[in-house]
Amino acid sequence: MAIVPLTPDVMTEAGLSETVNSGLSTANTYTVRNNGKTFLHVKNTGGTACVVTINANGTVAGHTLSAGSVTVPITTGDKLIGPFPAAVYDDQNHDVSFTLSFITGVTVAVVQLP
Repeated sequence: MAIVPLTPDVMTEAGLSETVNSGLSTANTYTVRNNGKTFLHVKNTGGTACVVTINANGTVAGHTLSAGSVTVPITTGDKLIGPFPAAVYDDQNHDVSFTLSFITGVTVAVVQLP
């Protein structure tokens, strides 16, 4: 399994043409630098639902938080996922990490508000 960093596109008043990441792998863990206003835009045109698992890195009263997951439906699935509170999702590098359960026809774009 590889750790693959994705670069966020920052939203501006002029609008944004987001960078679409394809050629993804279920074996990889993807990381994104988080500013607390980061979103994933996941599209699924494939024939199987895709579960996006967002890894939690925080603790509450000494208890590790559980990972969150969002299911992107088949064929016309289109989900904006986030924002990601730093205390829950950030690792020591201020990155959020996630995995995908299915990748055929799945794309991911990362958008941040300034």
